[in-house]
Amino acid sequence: MKRKILWILFIVSLLVLLVLVVRLASRPEDDWICSGGQWVRHGNPSSSQPTTLCPQAQSSAEVKPAEVLVFFGNTKNDPDVLNCDLTYSASRQVLLGSNKYLTAIAELLEGPNDEEKSAGFFTSINSGIKIPEITFSDGILTVDFASDLEVNMAGSCRVLFIRSQIVNTLKQFPEVKDVVISIAGRVDDVLPLLSG
Repeated sequence: MKRKILWILFIVSLLVLLVLVVRLASRPEDDWICSGGQWVRHGNPSSSQPTTLCPQAQSSAEVKPAEVLVFFGNTKNDPDVLNCDLTYSASRQVLLGSNKYLTAIAELLEGPNDEEKSAGFFTSINSGIKIPEITFSDGILTVDFASDLEVNMAGSCRVLFIRSQIVNTLKQFPEVKDVVISIAGRVDDVLPLLSG
C-alpha cells in the first residue's frame, strides 16, 4: 500500500514538474516589450517592431484629449505637386499622454485617413514605418527612425516631402526649435537632406 502511494506521489510530482517546464518554455523569449513608453527588443524577435504606440505610452496617468496637426502633401492646394517641401496641416483629435511628440509622429505615420485623402492629402512616407525613438534636449528634438524609413527611397523631391512632413509635424510644439532626423543613429551618411 505504501508503495502504491509513493508511486502516485511520484507521478503527480512529475506531472507538476512537467507543467512548470512547459509553462516556462512557452514564454516568449524573443519578443518586443513595452518599457518606458518605447518598444524594446527582448532577445531576438522574429517579428518587426510594432508600429503602434506601446500600451504604457497610451495609458499614461496624464492622458487628455487634444488636437495635434499632422502635415502631408495636398493635391488640391498644389495640384501639380511642384513644391517638394510644401506640406499642409490636417487636424487630428487624439489622447495626448506624457510623450506628445511620439503621439504626433504616430499619427503622421498612420498616413492620411479617408476623409483627409478625399480632401487631397497624401503622404510620401512608406506605410508600416516603425515608431522612432525620440529625445528632446535644449529645444532640439532628435527623431531616430529604424532603417525601414529609407526602404525604396528615391528622389530628392520625395526626401524633401518626408523631411517637411516630419519637421512641420514636430515644430507645431513651441518648445521645439529644431528637429534632427536620423536613421539607426546615423545623421550624416543617410538621407543627408533629412538632417538639420
